[in-house]
Amino acid sequence: RGWGLIFTRDDRVLSLLNELVYLMLVYSNVDAVLAYYNGVLSACGQQSISGTWAIRGYVFIGFPLAIILGFGCGLGAVGLMFGQCIGKLCHTVPCIFATWRIDWPAEAERATARMSEALPILAAAPAAATLGAARCGAA
Repeated sequence: RGWGLIFTRDDRVLSLLNELVYLMLVYSNVDAVLAYYNGVLSACGQQSISGTWAIRGYVFIGFPLAIILGFGCGLGAVGLMFGQCIGKLCHTVPCIFATWRIDWPAEAERATARMSEALPILAAAPAAATLGAARCGAA
């Protein structure tokens, strides 16, 4: 209730906040875990795994469940939030398993190969930046 008083004095809003706060904590904590695993998958070039599970988790599971619980079962905002929490979990858990299954020695080899391809380009980059600055009259 204390945090809610920062924003409003409306007792209906404060009561709803009391009902939702724990679901919102679950949602935000699971989202933080998901952000970590999404970063790992993206760095490995496997962001399509996360994208696929995002569609499955939110569109096919979380959203319909939120609508059913919120409106069909009469749970209102609590049902809507609960459905979204389930959708977030349905996105996060497969991303965790996908990250655990990454072949890290193979990823290290791919990263090394990418860097050896990029080094000549990176070595030429300062010269290109100097040329660009000279054209603009800054050098």
